[in-house]
Amino acid sequence: MVLVHHATLSQNFCNFYVNKLLTASIAASVIGTISLFVYVQTLEPKQISISAVDMVGQGVLIKISGTVQTVEPKEKQIFFKLCEISCISVHSPKNLKPLIMNGDRFSVVGITKDFYGNAYIEAKKIIEPE
Repeated sequence: MVLVHHATLSQNFCNFYVNKLLTASIAASVIGTISLFVYVQTLEPKQISISAVDMVGQGVLIKISGTVQTVEPKEKQIFFKLCEISCISVHSPKNLKPLIMNGDRFSVVGITKDFYGNAYIEAKKIIEPE
């Protein structure tokens, strides 16, 4: 009888930890799924006006549209201002769009950055108007 009682205790003890492990696994899965959902939402660029760029903060993926002014091509990048009512500087690798000219209209998907208090966009994609 003592052996049966000991076996029952061991089985109950084991079941307790299996249930705890199962609960922890389910909780981790739910947290992971929610985290992935939030992360994917941050990958979708937010369409905003150029004048609102200062309000979104640094490191945010955004999409802005406007007309090009003040183009400064460099060795590996092109610096230009994209304007609508206001303007913002855009730094673009040359491989995104090698030829950018004053008066061009397009959208830029990029990450908001700051250089000594001046906001600019690090372009990741340039979208021609349809």
